[in-house]
Amino acid sequence: MSINEQHQEKSLRIVAPDIYNKLILELDAYHIQPYDIQANAVEYENGLKLILYYGEQFPHSEEKFASFEEWHEWSKDLSAFMDSTAQTLKQTMAADYFKMMKM
Repeated sequence: MSINEQHQEKSLRIVAPDIYNKLILELDAYHIQPYDIQANAVEYENGLKLILYYGEQFPHSEEKFASFEEWHEWSKDLSAFMDSTAQTLKQTMAADYFKMMKM
């Protein structure tokens, strides 16, 4: 990843539909629906950076860079990232829900 290169963030569904589908299946195990997140990606020569936005109006984000091979094999590191991210997503969604109920 060169610092001088300009890379544009795009929807993961467009950049890598197979990775998007795997991501949605992983999150479904935690009862997180596709409309609870915005999944974007930035493509680099040597891999893909996943950027997940979440929360009320999507102010929070989690990022993970991995090689294309790691994404397609869905390494243990990616599974651990998804587990950690899913727990954070659930906590944020619950906090947003209770905040909304107090209004």
